[in-house]
Amino acid sequence: LEKQIVSRKLSDYTLSIYASEDHLKTHGPILGLEDLRDRTLITYVRDLWYSPSLDYFAEVEENITRRYECVSVLGQVEAVRSGVGVGILHDYLATRYTDLKPILPDIRFTRSYWIATHSDLRRISRVRELVDYITARVRLRGHALFSPYGP
Repeated sequence: LEKQIVSRKLSDYTLSIYASEDHLKTHGPILGLEDLRDRTLITYVRDLWYSPSLDYFAEVEENITRRYECVSVLGQVEAVRSGVGVGILHDYLATRYTDLKPILPDIRFTRSYWIATHSDLRRISRVRELVDYITARVRLRGHALFSPYGP
């Protein structure tokens, strides 16, 4: 028997390229993709990508000679904040830190959050209630939660 996954789209979110103020003061401004050549790109660990949609680095990667891989989004944010390099970060998270500055504003990535449930489990009341709760909360506040301007 083939098992099925039932999924619903929750919300879109955006990502942009960021650098810390200190990084820009130390290494100079970034005005174009060519300015990334001598910078370190802070990114996910490729071996842990569970979806091709996480490969949004391809657009800038040809200009990058060094990578610093982090397992978590928060690790990436902290690495960018500490001046290690530049990173493609979730706008709704990065904009909460005043020391992070968006660079190359014409480059932006849009992705989506989905909620998925195995078809056999979605009929279990506690699973159905959790999925319904998360879906309702995101529908009610999703734009505010995942907006770069926060709730």
